[in-house]
Amino acid sequence: SGKVYALTPNEMLSKMAKAADAAKALPGAGYANVVPISTSINDIKVPEPVDIVWTSLNYHDMHNKQYAMDVNEVNKAIFKSLKPGGYYVIIDHKAADSTGDDVTETLHRIKESTVKKEVEAAGFKLVAEGHDLDYASDDGTKRVFGPDSVLEEVLPDGTHFYYSAGRLSKVTQPSKSDITYSYAFDA
Repeated sequence: SGKVYALTPNEMLSKMAKAADAAKALPGAGYANVVPISTSINDIKVPEPVDIVWTSLNYHDMHNKQYAMDVNEVNKAIFKSLKPGGYYVIIDHKAADSTGDDVTETLHRIKESTVKKEVEAAGFKLVAEGHDLDYASDDGTKRVFGPDSVLEEVLPDGTHFYYSAGRLSKVTQPSKSDITYSYAFDA
């Protein structure tokens, strides 16, 4: 019964036209509570304060040169968009502490410490961390998109599916080389 704002940043409309079109189609596809919106990523504005802002597997992209985003301004705008006590949930690919700070474009990862520092600088307080998708075999130094990178699902019958590079595939010998972490920050 709640409302969901599906944000496609203005800066991404031309690069992600299919995603923007898909978001626009949701209300007519049985998701009447979804409201597609576009706004500048550096000045996010929603029609009303929201309970939660959720970003999944793309926080690291805000550091990529091609998007020319000011991460600090984005986080401040997200903070302003939340109701008091609202949550900012971030799920992303973890880079090893030993990697440089510039691996967001090459490895499609970001260090946990970077995310925490940036988000807390905008006024958020860390209230929870989840590591349910951690894989001990992933050392955080390999490129996320590649034959060895996965988000894996194992069905009760033993069938393995993985999501990698934008595709869902069935595999017979899955690898476990992606650490994904999540945080909930309180406004």
